[in-house]
Amino acid sequence: KQDADFLASETPLFVGRAVARLAADAQIMRKTGRVFSSWELAEEYGFTDRDGSRPNWGRHFVEKYGRYRKCDEAFYEYWWQGPGELVFPDWP
Repeated sequence: KQDADFLASETPLFVGRAVARLAADAQIMRKTGRVFSSWELAEEYGFTDRDGSRPNWGRHFVEKYGRYRKCDEAFYEYWWQGPGELVFPDWP
């Protein structure tokens, strides 16, 4: 039996291309401590999957299950006030 959620997802190559683009990004520090999806990175960096498509599992999720909360600036502000910042206030 095939799961429609997996049919809408990307290949490991797509995720690898996301990692490669992040590794090559001279401005990578602006992404430090953030969460990114492969489909968002594909839109930003312009890469595609093996077959030339640009899978967007986030769009699939919204169509099937409805809207979800994204990590926004308020979330990151809250998150950065955790134990790690108390122990390592000058990192990175």
